[in-house]
Amino acid sequence: MLQIQTEQNSSKNSFDRFVATVENNNTKKIFLGEFDFMTKRVDAGHIAMKKIRDNGGTWEEAMQEFSRYAAIKHAEIMQVNRDLNIKYGFGVDPVVQASFNDKGLLPDDYIKVPNVVLSHVS
Repeated sequence: MLQIQTEQNSSKNSFDRFVATVENNNTKKIFLGEFDFMTKRVDAGHIAMKKIRDNGGTWEEAMQEFSRYAAIKHAEIMQVNRDLNIKYGFGVDPVVQASFNDKGLLPDDYIKVPNVVLSHVS
């Protein structure tokens, strides 16, 4: 019974419920691509951790190895997001995607503010 209750709230099932609320299919594909990337890293971490434990390593050593394999650097997730955005049509122009800095932000001077703003009121 407890296993059934916890399975309902597994990361995969919780994520699937979230994605079901997203209307745009290409947006869903981006979210699924991000989740797939993260899942592969976590799975690699679990395999590395098990190998350490199976060879007599300590829990601390196993956790360090897990972290080494499962960790995702900010630059990596930014690249994954950039690639997924291009793949699914949200950043079709690679030049535009290249405009974002390593933190995923546009430079301060990217959007030009006009010198004169005209009123739309007659």
